[in-house]
Amino acid sequence: MFKLDVSDTYSCVVSFEIPVNDGRTEKITFDATFKRLSRPEVVAIPQRIRDDALGDDGLVREIMVGWKGVVDGAGQEVPFSSSALEQAINKFIPFAPAVIAAWTNSLKGGKEKN
Repeated sequence: MFKLDVSDTYSCVVSFEIPVNDGRTEKITFDATFKRLSRPEVVAIPQRIRDDALGDDGLVREIMVGWKGVVDGAGQEVPFSSSALEQAINKFIPFAPAVIAAWTNSLKGGKEKN
């Protein structure tokens, strides 16, 4: 069945690796909640990028509206907020590219393989 009435958001797994001690990496995984954009909005994104009107960080700010599985140093869930999102973008270099890869893959209807 193909339902035309869908929610304005959907969730998708995002994963990436960060460097840790001794040259090793640690895999980070969380669930991102994305805003469901219209086709014209999605189609306009590449041109906005070419025009330098939108970069990776800006795109993440536009498409991501929530998360689950993000915790602080004490293991407590960190609620999604614009300041928490900025912290993730600025502290973890692979964060924005990983979010964009998961979102792009979700538009194709596939599962992200990380």
